[in-house]
Amino acid sequence: MRTIVDVPDRLETSNPAATLSGHVLGTPAYMAPEQAEGRVELIGPLTDVYGLGAILYEILTGHPPFQGSNTIEILQKVCYSEPLPPSQVTSGVPSDLERICLQGLSKPQAQRQRSAEEVANSIEQWMADLAEQKRVEEERRRAEEQRERFFALSLDLLAILDEELRATQLSPAWQRLLGISVDELRYRPFTELIDSEDRELIIAKLKDVVRTKQSSNFEGRCIAIDGSRRFVLWNVTWIQDERSAYVVGRDVTDLKRSEQHFLSLLESAPDAYVVADAGGRIVRINAQTERLFGYTRDELQGQPVEVLMAERIRVEHVALREGYCKAPTPRPMNCGRYLLARRKDGREVRVEIALSPVHAVDGLLIIAAVRERRRPTDSVASS
Repeated sequence: MRTIVDVPDRLETSNPAATLSGHVLGTPAYMAPEQAEGRVELIGPLTDVYGLGAILYEILTGHPPFQGSNTIEILQKVCYSEPLPPSQVTSGVPSDLERICLQGLSKPQAQRQRSAEEVANSIEQWMADLAEQKRVEEERRRAEEQRERFFALSLDLLAILDEELRATQLSPAWQRLLGISVDELRYRPFTELIDSEDRELIIAKLKDVVRTKQSSNFEGRCIAIDGSRRFVLWNVTWIQDERSAYVVGRDVTDLKRSEQHFLSLLESAPDAYVVADAGGRIVRINAQTERLFGYTRDELQGQPVEVLMAERIRVEHVALREGYCKAPTPRPMNCGRYLLARRKDGREVRVEIALSPVHAVDGLLIIAAVRERRRPTDSVASS
């Protein structure tokens, strides 16, 4: 073990920043071990790295890495003691800066940074990373403020769900719809708000969104504080960066009640009725349609409307249907147009069609009233 040699007694001082003369040169508080030991052959760029580490240490803590009652004590610590980590001296020291600092103060030269430039580059990179982090945090803060304003103004039910399906943020619309304060709803399992009859299906839908990270649309009823049920159309989108789900709910209770009233009228109508979507798929029929065509509801649900037509006009009708859906207008009965329909048993029958476009929650629907024509003198139209 090396000791400090040839240090005159007159140089012993209680000032840690004093500069020594003779065989040991420099300011003790910032000396590298090789300087303190007088190993001139080792003094070079890595010695400067140590000095930068000592300066950085003082910036972080307010004092040099080693202190003592006199110069000899300080030099002994420089040679044989490890500096106390800055974070143990001053709270809030950035871990990256502490790592750079302590690496520069390594007693073995091989463990220090390779040059003063490397130290400077490391600090500059830390500053750049810090600036980027602040920029990201500021953008996130602004985004959160915008979201808060959007939530406050939205008439829809908005919510953010964590991976456990708990609502971490909700819009005031929840309280208006359900009569329960947002504070009471926050961090409760989202599915507690869903009607028990729909809960199992909704849980499966939500878990599927979390698993697949894909959006999903579905309908489910909510329970208000007074026990009433509200029909809600939900859209759920996964936000990967936040590892959470964004939920938008629209109250369609009044629309559903109108729909149910319409369906009641549909069932009591004397004519056959076929309801199809914009893609030509059958979504609903009434009892008169079952009697006229011989199909059950389950057999026609989801089938193209062309299944009810004579085979020889089906291809032509697809083009006519697609053209109608681009600019749908009401078409009354008794306008002289009819089609050749085909029953389940294969028999063909002439029918007249009245069309009514309806813009529903799920998109455009076409309601076709179908009435059988028995006058043999009429000519057959193609649409």
